[in-house]
Amino acid sequence: MSPRDDDRRTRDKRANAADRWGADPYARRRAQQAGRRARDERAGYDPRPPTDDDWTLAGEDERLRILQRPEAIGDLVDGFVTSRRWDVRVRGATVFSRWADIVGADLAARCEPVRLANGNLLVRAENPSWATQLKYMLGHVAERANGVLGQGMVRQVTVVVGPLQGTADLPDEA
Repeated sequence: MSPRDDDRRTRDKRANAADRWGADPYARRRAQQAGRRARDERAGYDPRPPTDDDWTLAGEDERLRILQRPEAIGDLVDGFVTSRRWDVRVRGATVFSRWADIVGADLAARCEPVRLANGNLLVRAENPSWATQLKYMLGHVAERANGVLGQGMVRQVTVVVGPLQGTADLPDEA
């Protein structure tokens, strides 16, 4: 192919373009922009009928638009807590709400968690006899707490004796 053939092809392309778009030099650009707008509008419209799983919203033009499914609020809160690096503290606070699952209902009525800090779970028992009972179960309590809270959260359990503050009044035993 010679350079002359290339020049002839270029001239032919220009002549065809001039025939197609006329003398207006901006007609081609306007046609391309109109084509882009039409493509964008078609891409934004989903022709399939909405199902029960889709979230739809009527636009100003009364056409239904299918939206992305919203995220669960729990997932958003978890992401926020993790981004603030509060996740370890929040998991540690679970010991208070799940105390009966960790030690059992009988023992939960007679002792309570006070705090969890640096892997040390401080537990308050209502009298020395319940504290002794709890001390025999320290390994089991730590194991169950780690099962509920996550491995490595509780490395040590410390028992103190004192009046319970977080439980409801228990009926007197006869």
